[in-house]
This record gives sequence, structure tokens and C-alpha cells, in this order.
Amino acid sequence: MALHRRATSFDTELDNASVLLSSAGVAVEIHASATALTDQIEEVLAWTVREGITNVVRHSDAATATITVETTDDRVVLTFWSDRPRPTLASGSGLRGLDARAAAVNGRIDVTRGNGSFTLRIRPAHYSSMIRILIAEDMHLIRGPMVALLTLEDDMEVVA
Repeated sequence: MALHRRATSFDTELDNASVLLSSAGVAVEIHASATALTDQIEEVLAWTVREGITNVVRHSDAATATITVETTDDRVVLTFWSDRPRPTLASGSGLRGLDARAAAVNGRIDVTRGNGSFTLRIRPAHYSSMIRILIAEDMHLIRGPMVALLTLEDDMEVVA
């Protein structure tokens, strides 16, 4: 049995948010300024937008939603806010799955319900981080394959 993983694109999900939420009668504002994101971070942010859309459409009577992406020196923060959430007893499987995705990039999610609004915020680790590796091994038979393997990853660099 083959497992096919649905690809996600952050830009595509932002476009989808605008179209899907508007078609559901939700006024949406998108403020995104993140640049130079790693593929892993983009994927987590894309899934966050997708989950936010799902929560608004399935679990709210929202009239307004806002998606904001902000970057700092060490983090990118995506906030998905909507008004008028319906009462819910617990976090669903979508939020649990998103929490696991955030943890995979050393990040976390925060979910806040109250005062007539729902906020989903994700803070993945440094958005432009490159892992630099120093290999302290002089044996060519070990060092060569090790360097070759490590450099296959986009976010790793062997420095010596």
C-alpha cells in the first residue's frame, strides 16, 4: 500500500484562505511578510492556514478572520484569528496534528477561545536556520559518506 502525502504550499494556502473564507461569507484580511522560509517551516505554516480555514468553516459563525505572519530575528509567528466561534468541548484531531507538526520544527501552537473570538498561533523555530556541522573524523572512509549524506538535506551544511 502506497502512502501519498498531500503537498502543501504556504502561498497556495494563503490564496485558498482568501477564496474559501470569502465564499463562506467571512471577510478576511491577510498580512504576510515572511521571507526566506525553509521548506519545513513553509509546510507547517501552510497546514496552520489550512487548519484555521477548517475551524472557521466548521466550528464558527465567523463574519471576520485575519491571518498575520510576522518575523523576528529568531522566529516566524503566524496568527489566525476569527470572531464568533461556536462552543467546543476540546481540541480536535486537526489541532492535535498541527501541534505535532509544530513540535517537529521545535515550535508550538497556542489556541485561545474566549471573548467572542478564536485565535490559533504557531511559533516554529528560527525560520531561516541552517544547521552547520563540524565533523571531527579524519578517516576518509567514514568522513566522505557522512558528508555526502548530510549535504543531501537542504538545511544542513558541513563546515569542516
